[in-house]
Amino acid sequence: MASSEAAIWGYGREGQAALAHLKETRPDLKLVILNDTPISDAPAGLECLTGDAAKVALISGRFALVVKSPGISLYRPEIAQAKAKGTRFTSGTNLWFEAHPNARTIAVTGT
Repeated sequence: MASSEAAIWGYGREGQAALAHLKETRPDLKLVILNDTPISDAPAGLECLTGDAAKVALISGRFALVVKSPGISLYRPEIAQAKAKGTRFTSGTNLWFEAHPNARTIAVTGT
C-alpha cells in the first residue's frame, strides 16, 4: 500500500471499536474518521470528514485501507471509484479474523 492512511467509515459502535483496535495494533497508521452525517462525539486529535468532504476523500484514492461499517452499502458508487484507485475495503469482523487466524469461531448473525 502506497498510502499510510486508513479511514474508519461509519462512527457508530463498530466504527469506534475498529478505531480502538487499529490504534492499538497499528499505532503507525494515520487514521481518519469518515461519516455521512456530522459527528457530535468525534475523537480529539483525529481528522473527521463528513458528508461531501468524506465522499471526495474516498473517491480521491487517498486511503490505502477503509474499514467500512456494515450499514454502508457495498454498492455505493464511491466504493467502486476508490477501489479503482487501489483502496482496499474491509470490516471490523475481517480485522478480528486477521488478528485471530487460528480461532475456532461460532457466529450468530441477524437482527
